[in-house]
Amino acid sequence: METAGRLRLADVFVSIQDPRQAAKVEHDLVDLLAVAVNAVLVGADTFVEIELWTREKLEWLRDYLRLTDGIPSRDTFGRMFGLIDAEQFEAAFRRWVSSILPALGAEIVAIDGKTSRRSGGVGATAIQDRGADYVLAVKDNQPKLAESIEDFWHSFRAHPVVHTPHSFAQTVEKDRGRLETRRCYVFDQLECLDQPQQWQGMRCFAVLESERAIGDKTTGERRLYISSLAVDRSLNQRFLSTSAHGPRG
Repeated sequence: METAGRLRLADVFVSIQDPRQAAKVEHDLVDLLAVAVNAVLVGADTFVEIELWTREKLEWLRDYLRLTDGIPSRDTFGRMFGLIDAEQFEAAFRRWVSSILPALGAEIVAIDGKTSRRSGGVGATAIQDRGADYVLAVKDNQPKLAESIEDFWHSFRAHPVVHTPHSFAQTVEKDRGRLETRRCYVFDQLECLDQPQQWQGMRCFAVLESERAIGDKTTGERRLYISSLAVDRSLNQRFLSTSAHGPRG
């Protein structure tokens, strides 16, 4: 995973001590960590999803990692993260992020653990107070907000879309018998959400749907986001690009 002139994930993860019993090790620790981080950064939420993403991207991953023992299982990822030193992992990951942000014209906004675990939009406020923008996934940790976005989405789909202003973009990817379509809709009807005033600076929310067809089997998923960024096509493309590819770091 090359990043010209900057650190690779493999460069920083070599500093993490491998706590596993050497005789029982099948997969290289650096490979496991690099794969897992890439999967999470493109949207994987569970060890099952990390394994599935690894299977789909195996050929691409082998351009950058050894993966000599094949695809790690969900249980392997789970055991690995249960054993490694969390502080060592955080320090390594921060080092990698710090090395790539200058090229993106961005900076790190540090939010401590207590702030990130609070309810409501405290984390968004902390980010805004540092003069930065945010894109936050809405999941089970904000059930009322998620439910209000889902309600809005179902209403939007049930009526002619021309009556609801929005920004839209779509990508279609074909690869070896797989067809994946991703659609991103961004809205600014914040009054339809649950307590939007809790989220400082929020300007829009997004629904990202993906549909994957392999042979005669089709699967789909939907992800929800809120953001302080303005609604335009470039924001849609940012969501789509993030969902499609892992960062080559």
